[in-house]
Amino acid sequence: MGSIPTSDFDTIVFDLGNVLIKMPPQAPEATETSSIPTLRRLISTSTWMRYECGELDETQCYEMLGKKFGLSPSAIAKVISEARDTFEYDTAILSWIRKLMEDTHGSLKFIATWRIPIPEHAVLYKRWRDELSSIFDEIFTSSAIGIRQPDLGFYRHVLKATGRDSRKTILIDSDVQNLVTACSLGMHTISYQTLPALSRTMKTILYDPLIRGDIFLNRNAKHLHPETDCGTVLVENLVQLLILDVTGNENLIVLQIPDYIHQTTWNYYIEQPSFTNMNPPNDLDTTSLALQVMPPDNDTITSMLNNMLKYINPDGIPYVKHPRKFQRKSTKQKLITTLPRYTTIARVLASTPSSVSIFLPPSTSISGVTNSPKRATGYGIFFSIAHICTVHITTAAQNGFSSGYIDLSNIPPTIPTSKNNLHHFSNSESRNG
Repeated sequence: MGSIPTSDFDTIVFDLGNVLIKMPPQAPEATETSSIPTLRRLISTSTWMRYECGELDETQCYEMLGKKFGLSPSAIAKVISEARDTFEYDTAILSWIRKLMEDTHGSLKFIATWRIPIPEHAVLYKRWRDELSSIFDEIFTSSAIGIRQPDLGFYRHVLKATGRDSRKTILIDSDVQNLVTACSLGMHTISYQTLPALSRTMKTILYDPLIRGDIFLNRNAKHLHPETDCGTVLVENLVQLLILDVTGNENLIVLQIPDYIHQTTWNYYIEQPSFTNMNPPNDLDTTSLALQVMPPDNDTITSMLNNMLKYINPDGIPYVKHPRKFQRKSTKQKLITTLPRYTTIARVLASTPSSVSIFLPPSTSISGVTNSPKRATGYGIFFSIAHICTVHITTAAQNGFSSGYIDLSNIPPTIPTSKNNLHHFSNSESRNG
């Protein structure tokens, strides 16, 4: 991770039986009606629990279990031996712990707890001695302590024997009872589900998010571009400007800066986006952010702001997009509007010279289309693929249209359009998109 942990925690306790050691999925499982009990049935008995605490030796345990299930002690021993042979430890978790040890530079103490009888521990520890001893500073077993989890006495013993402060200790376990008991003693607990989830949680707990963020930015310098959910990278200016505004570090970003002579406004994109064939126009949103983060000389700023004031809607609010010529009053010019997503538009009949250009979501359909659908970007910094369909309209009272223009007051409810999202452009502006 490349940084020293910044939290106050100094101890991590892993429950081996619930986190590290596992029985392979292919291990046979008998049914509850089977005459031969599985290991899971055996260890759920009160006899086995006494065995885990060291109250019973192996012979006593097998005899008592044999009587309970109507089997000989040797049959019980065989079930336990065969099941034990299927046990294995999770190599991915061990590797993750080793990496965590390296990243924390010895600042953390790693302790293991294990609810297991003495004979079973002797066999398994002999098998895994090298792996376990290389990771854990100490291993505490229920049979050695004489108390099994989730009893309070078990965790009190671990804390006292190691001299650790419960408030600086983390327990990682999947057993809710164990977690609740440890939490009642002041320990921080993490319910283990998956290794990726555990890794994320531990990073959040152990490392300062500001330090982690700084490491991420520097590691990915010059490549800090947004990415769509389908993996398309958008090489753009806006996020670069935001990063620069927060960090003040120009070494992290790449920008395409206008010369402020032939071009005074900024474009959201640095590279042509792959999802459209259109040339995205410069926009006032990216330009405004650039004026704040990387202001040119005062004369240029004044000129740009005055220019922006030419592109406001009837309410006096500037448009995000930067149209070259804006006309507010003509209703018999070509019209361009952005409609919300819906499935079908009311039928439009074709017979008059007037036309309307409509930005449609890809899934919409309309009759009277006179040109092939084209892809275009929407308004603002959030660009979406849409279809441009040019349709001719004629008088059609049933659809609320009158010849030559759209009468917004008569649009039927099936067309969710309002005056606020209708933008009037000149004929040349409509043709240029």
